[in-house]
Amino acid sequence: MNKELLREVAAVFGTEPLSGKDLYAKVLVHPDDSIAVYFINAGLLSEQLQRRGYVWQEHLHAWVKHVPTIDHARLETEGCRVTAAAFGL
Repeated sequence: MNKELLREVAAVFGTEPLSGKDLYAKVLVHPDDSIAVYFINAGLLSEQLQRRGYVWQEHLHAWVKHVPTIDHARLETEGCRVTAAAFGL
């Protein structure tokens, strides 16, 4: 995993743990260095997220979309509570 990319994502989105029943997003760096945006508790936005290319992942209970860059993840999560899942830092 690209530790520099992981640190950059953590710096942009912070690493404050978020939870609860309100909508929030997580930005993750996967082992293959791809970036993914996860929307949690987004039931009310499911149709909108589906139109924007998100896929429901039952085992994660989240809407997920892989994005090409950190800037793209920032645009996807604009206006939402968001955190980075900085595993391995």
